[in-house]
Amino acid sequence: MQTVNLRSEYSKAEKDGGLFDLSHWGCVEIVGADAADFLNRMTTLSFKNPTPGEARAGALLTGKGGPIAMGFFETLATDHFFFFSETWKKALEHLEKFHFAEKLELKHRPDWIVMGCYKPNLETDANKPGLVKPLAWGNFSLSAWQDQKIAGLIWMRMKSDQKEPFLKGTGLSLLSRALFNFFRIRAGIPSVGTELGDTHIVLEADFEWLLDRQKGCYPGQEVVERIFTYGQVNQKVFQVLVRNAASKVPLPLFTEGKQAGELIAYTEDPSREDGKGLGLALIRRAFWETPTFSLAPEAAEKGEVEMVRGAARASAN
Repeated sequence: MQTVNLRSEYSKAEKDGGLFDLSHWGCVEIVGADAADFLNRMTTLSFKNPTPGEARAGALLTGKGGPIAMGFFETLATDHFFFFSETWKKALEHLEKFHFAEKLELKHRPDWIVMGCYKPNLETDANKPGLVKPLAWGNFSLSAWQDQKIAGLIWMRMKSDQKEPFLKGTGLSLLSRALFNFFRIRAGIPSVGTELGDTHIVLEADFEWLLDRQKGCYPGQEVVERIFTYGQVNQKVFQVLVRNAASKVPLPLFTEGKQAGELIAYTEDPSREDGKGLGLALIRRAFWETPTFSLAPEAAEKGEVEMVRGAARASAN
């Protein structure tokens, strides 16, 4: 496996941009007369009045509010939708489990993929962050929308057989998965399925932006609304700085000999000159105000992990 020099790659990307191969995000198609109503009952988004030409970030939850899949729901027509997600297999299984007599079809569409285009200093359209725009790039006809959280990232939907010609024909550098993970962690987004599982609660991460609270019921909605109304989560995700490189995650975090949480994501931070890495940590409520943590109960070196205040945090409090 080739080692990525993340610092030099980041510097080049901040100057020239580049492409991310995100074709491992699978596509689930939901199409039929009852498709919109079905998605309205199954997802965290409202589909009462679907608008063709929109792509919105949303999620599928368990009945206890645990994230099964997060990704983008693209509306192609009022009865035709695509869902792109890293955990598309679990998403498809979940939707099929609740598909009974509704007039719709659910299937995997491997002929459609998404790519990412990173454009530094891209201005964000705050009014229409999920607007899908046709994009002509040389001989390629694509659909594209801006990411809501990762600055400078444009998602592009294309046919899978366009991938290799597109990569060769754009003249842009292919950027590594490691750099994409850095941008993701810097934006405070834990990966569902690896860093955050369905035994967690969606509000333990900074995922309120995936929830349409004005809609009706969906799996997990009762748990989510109860937390907003009456209580708070018992742990939540914070962004942290890590002094020494973490060889693997998750890793337990300690303070005064007590376990305070765990480091669930880690990346080298190529934007820093002090050598500190960047991570996401799931911290127990009793330690939310603790400024630093150690990676061992009796660590000789204190403050290996520092909280970054105001970063990734759950909105329910």
